[in-house]
Amino acid sequence: ADNGVDLPYSLNSEHWKVSRADLFNNAITEYPFYAYNAVFSMLQGKRLKGRQYGGTGFLWANKSRQVSAYDKIAEVGEKGGVIPKALEGENVARVELRAMTAQAVRKNLPFANGGEVLSRWGDSRQAYTNKIQDLVFRFDDIQEAIKLVQFEEIEKLKAIKANKRYYLQHYLNMVGVSSMLEMFGGWDGIRTAFMEIEPDPSNRRRKIERLEKAYFEASTLMEGIDPVPVAQLYEELKTKLLSEVA
Repeated sequence: ADNGVDLPYSLNSEHWKVSRADLFNNAITEYPFYAYNAVFSMLQGKRLKGRQYGGTGFLWANKSRQVSAYDKIAEVGEKGGVIPKALEGENVARVELRAMTAQAVRKNLPFANGGEVLSRWGDSRQAYTNKIQDLVFRFDDIQEAIKLVQFEEIEKLKAIKANKRYYLQHYLNMVGVSSMLEMFGGWDGIRTAFMEIEPDPSNRRRKIERLEKAYFEASTLMEGIDPVPVAQLYEELKTKLLSEVA
């Protein structure tokens, strides 16, 4: 308890093994989560396969470990939870480091059994910082990430051209979703608008999912939807997320 760990009586032993551990940090950001989509899209996880999930989340994963980034305020609202008063009106980005197996716990974190959890809990903060920086925020600045991504993005554009006769129109359609986000004030505004446009919930969900898919594709080809330099957004996320673990 002195280390912030509350164990049930059945686990009140130093000998049990840790088979799964999740560490996270919350960053109160200057802009809404979706404004950072371009940054997260550029950050290819080291030995991790990245993808977008849900409306605003990103996940880099393999079989043994995961890094996820998502809008914590949106998640609390979707699950019917209560947002703490201190965070009302704030933009909160959460990034989690998940060790999914006992081996991953041993390799990535400073503890592997009950005794080490209690004695080395304070070291978990630095372990989180080191791993998040090594796996995702490993570039000194966004220009390094952009140089790496440019080659990949050119290949994506070539793939679009190879599979779509009117590839430029396809690209422009994706860009249009970003304009919608600006005009409607983000995804919440779009969802509210489509409640009037599409009364049928199934049709409405399909339309919004289509927009989300198009936006994710577009965000990997553009620097962002806000008039804020992507380098500034990257530096803000890196500084805040690697500073302290919640």
